Amino acid sequence: MMSFIVQSGANLMCQRLLTVKEVAEYLRVTTTTVRRWCTAGKLPAFQIGHQWRIDGEELERMIQARKTFTFTASDGVHDESS
Repeated sequence: MMSFIVQSGANLMCQRLLTVKEVAEYLRVTTTTVRRWCTAGKLPAFQIGHQWRIDGEELERMIQARKTFTFTASDGVHDESS
């Protein structure tokens, strides 16, 4: 059984599944940006109905690997590390 206890600060990333709002606050970007990244496949995410969930552990690994992104008008984001 999964626990959905909300935690704050750095411990938030240890939580298994994160909402768009939680990721946006953690990365200090807008929720629109997070949704765009999810749709583009740039974040480790999947949908439950119309809502996105992001794998917090995988997101933390991406951050630790210093994966960087650049923005373009066409799709919103491009991965520079590929």
